Amino acid sequence: MRTLVLSCIQLSSIGDNNFELKPQFINTFPKFHGLNSEDTYFFIREFEEVCLMMKISHLVDDDIRLRFVPFALKDLDKK
Repeated sequence: MRTLVLSCIQLSSIGDNNFELKPQFINTFPKFHGLNSEDTYFFIREFEEVCLMMKISHLVDDDIRLRFVPFALKDLDKK
């Protein structure tokens, strides 16, 4: 039996301030498939670098990372 455990990670509310992640930004994220041949630390370092280049008003760096990590995870790692 699986129980629901609430996460301690909370995204900040952006309220009425909407933002758009344009396709050209999505393509800049490194892709991580979870294969044994992939270097997890290299992926994280690349992902951090791309996120640091993005500046979105009303979002701090941690919010950007948390909101956009699903765009970098592929295949089985996305679940």
